[in-house]
Amino acid sequence: DRGMELLTQRNMVNFLAVLFQQGKLFFGASAGAIMLAKEWVRWRDPYDNSSAELFPCLGFAPIICDCHDEEGGWEELKTVLRLEEDNLKGYGIPSGAAIKVFPDGKKIEASGSATQQYIRHGKKISREPDILPISNI
Repeated sequence: DRGMELLTQRNMVNFLAVLFQQGKLFFGASAGAIMLAKEWVRWRDPYDNSSAELFPCLGFAPIICDCHDEEGGWEELKTVLRLEEDNLKGYGIPSGAAIKVFPDGKKIEASGSATQQYIRHGKKISREPDILPISNI
């Protein structure tokens, strides 16, 4: 949330969007990867789960992802999916791993280690088969 605030305050969102539209490649690590995706979640009240709301990110990668929360069970990722449209997938990128997102957002390649996939069907969040790495870079 703070990263997107800073980009907006410094008038960087449009600048970066122009670069993206010109075909520049982008790479994000950790929160940077989340910021390249479609949306993320924040809580108006950190002690009240019902206060969760989505906020827009850059949207260059038309996906939802979280990074290095394998020990936390990807709870924030699952929260985002509960707030999103049905049948949307979310990707849990573990520590030491990366994903490559192709422009349509439908082709995802994992690198380093397997990336977990979750999907929302109605009120249920289900785990899908992992995306296995095609190479270890």
